[in-house]
Amino acid sequence: MAKTQQANAALLSLRRLADDAYAHEQIREAIDGLGSASQRIVRKRGRAAEDRKLYANLGQAATSLRNATRALQRRKPEPTRRGRKIIAVVALGGVIALVISQRDRLKSAFAGDTMVSAQDLDPSAQTPPTAGPDQSTAL
Repeated sequence: MAKTQQANAALLSLRRLADDAYAHEQIREAIDGLGSASQRIVRKRGRAAEDRKLYANLGQAATSLRNATRALQRRKPEPTRRGRKIIAVVALGGVIALVISQRDRLKSAFAGDTMVSAQDLDPSAQTPPTAGPDQSTAL
């Protein structure tokens, strides 16, 4: 069983490696850095330990390998943030409960015995009184 799981994990890693262009680029840079470092070692021989470019090439190769392995590692799933959702649902439930409990009071406040018309609310909309039969209008 364990061998099958290891084989499946290795196969998954190889698939990720085959599909990831960034990992390809990083591996290519690491190989180039190691190649440059090996050429400098051959040319410098005994003085290679003091060569700053050699150390720069090795550092660049190590950084590229680290970036490639990070790109191929499994990514952690994003947190679901359940707490925020629960707080939002509870707050919404509280508002709904408040509205339901105050419904009768709101109905009595807005639906009194007297009906309010638009003219009562806007005094400029009222029409002036018309002249009666005994009043004459002068032009």
